[in-house]
Amino acid sequence: MFRPLKQTAAAFLFRTSRVLFKGRPSGERAVILNYHQLCEKEDLFLPALSVSVFRKQAGWLAENFKVISLEELASRQRKGLSLKNLAAITFDDGYADNYEFAFPILKALKLPATFFITTRFIDGEIPWFDRIKLTFRETKANKTRLRLNGRYYDIQLKTHEDRIRAISFVKNKLKIIPVSDLADYLTEIEERLNVIVKPLYSRRMMRWEQIREMSDAGMTIGSHTCSHPILSILSENELRTEIVQSKARLEEELNRPIRTFCYPNGKAEDFGERAKRVLKEAGYDCAVTTEIGFVRKQTNLYELPRMYTTIHHLPSFAMKIRFGRNK
Repeated sequence: MFRPLKQTAAAFLFRTSRVLFKGRPSGERAVILNYHQLCEKEDLFLPALSVSVFRKQAGWLAENFKVISLEELASRQRKGLSLKNLAAITFDDGYADNYEFAFPILKALKLPATFFITTRFIDGEIPWFDRIKLTFRETKANKTRLRLNGRYYDIQLKTHEDRIRAISFVKNKLKIIPVSDLADYLTEIEERLNVIVKPLYSRRMMRWEQIREMSDAGMTIGSHTCSHPILSILSENELRTEIVQSKARLEEELNRPIRTFCYPNGKAEDFGERAKRVLKEAGYDCAVTTEIGFVRKQTNLYELPRMYTTIHHLPSFAMKIRFGRNK
């Protein structure tokens, strides 16, 4: 009931009072947009923003903001320069649809963006969270009993809704498991549900030559670690490996310095002071989170908030980006 009313109100303001959206000062703050995947055909188990929605959002951003690279935004904030009406676009993980769909749209609109790459995913490792999604999508089981982080759970799988809930539940349990144990848990789940994911996993991540092409075209490439772990649960050596080796791998492939970083999962409890210290020591200039908010002059460059972009209704998206909750 309330969502249609909000959308109607947003649409009315959007159509009849464009001055609210175009040219209106947004204060001394910038906004960083957080994207992941794009799609042409919806899959409930592999959620992504439709290409047509992204094209509309990108067009609106081009008309209403000065879109700059994340590196430039961080540099301006560091120097105390104005952040008024600035926006930066980011994509996480390194999915192939970023190259296939987002890159051409961004080029056509002459918009820069930053693509955060999880290096082992590009080297052929299937993202652990995609293994979970595909396992629960493909299984013929109606229920199961799974061992997760030392405990057993009974899980219903009769309906699509059951399976979506199961995916969220299992992901939340496994994301806090040490990286060294994660593969065993994933294999056990696949065996329990009688699914072999690898043959089902078509090439969903970018290739190195595609990443190089985007980099050469002016897109920024940043690190999203080697294997996408929760950094706060890692040992000091594991933490340093994820941060330093991912940077080195990207620099080896792209032959240019990597200065930007994106925390996996991205909430404050997922990285902490240790990670920020190692990032600075490794030579990163800034890092983005998944905390919601705007970038202001006093914002910590290693705790940059972003705005989610999953709102399909363009006027509601515009309202969120212009006036969304500040952190």
